[in-house]
Amino acid sequence: MKVRVHVNLHETRAQGVPVYSVIDRATGLAIETVHSVFLKDVKMHVGAEANRKILEEGTKRTVHAWVAGERVKTAPTTGWVRIRYNPSEMRTFVFAANGKPVLTAKWAKFDKDGAWVIPDARSNPTGRDTMTREQHIAEMLTWDERPNPTTVDVFLNLNQTKSQGKPIYSVRENKIVIDHVASIFMRDPKMHVGAGTQRRIMAGGEKSIHAWLTGARVAKAPATGWVRIRYNPRELTTFVYATSGKPVYEAAWAKFDATGVWVIPNDGTRANPRDLDPMTQEQHLAEMMRWNPSSLIDDWWG
Repeated sequence: MKVRVHVNLHETRAQGVPVYSVIDRATGLAIETVHSVFLKDVKMHVGAEANRKILEEGTKRTVHAWVAGERVKTAPTTGWVRIRYNPSEMRTFVFAANGKPVLTAKWAKFDKDGAWVIPDARSNPTGRDTMTREQHIAEMLTWDERPNPTTVDVFLNLNQTKSQGKPIYSVRENKIVIDHVASIFMRDPKMHVGAGTQRRIMAGGEKSIHAWLTGARVAKAPATGWVRIRYNPRELTTFVYATSGKPVYEAAWAKFDATGVWVIPNDGTRANPRDLDPMTQEQHLAEMMRWNPSSLIDDWWG
């Protein structure tokens, strides 16, 4: 499969180790996030206009740098040299040892130590790498660094959840799914339920993806004050608080994790341990599967 690979800033920061997003080049959709991946017959991509604006104008950074190639399971064990890219200093990927531009390579790998290639015959990566591993990893985060939070949509991914046996969430940005995660935080979320689709489902019609939360993706959130929310297209027209059934349309914070979906309210609702949630953990997770219960559609919505 032909893919492109770039460092996943949010997951790398959250996990404390390099995490990479793998994108299907045919569809533009995120396939998965990984800690290591091999590619062959690779080309390095740097968006020229985005790079120019960062380099010359100091504008905010966006996803514009990746390595493209055919994804493979194995690769040679020797001959690897490190590559680097820094949008504030250079216009393309270079060999770490000598700063010479690298545009193509026979092989590439991404792992816990960074990005590496086996050069093709035209390249000459001789020289000494003067940067430490920690410096390389820190620089990789600048490939696609985003100083401002990104607005995303988050919803349960039915197929990934079934295959992995735990809740997996799809992250959509600008109508493209860019990530699949087991947990995520959002700031200032708004709840979306497609009214037309919900009415069809309640009337017994075909089910499709129509419910999600939209907000600013962030790396951290408060530790306390969380209240569980729920949604069932067979019973409800919007998200509600699990304890009271009161509708919830927006919140101060939201989190998706292994236990479900939670918010810190901004409408005066308070987390009260004496409030009784009538549903078990298993019932909540089963209900989440009904938000977007299409066995045919993975990352599209209706």
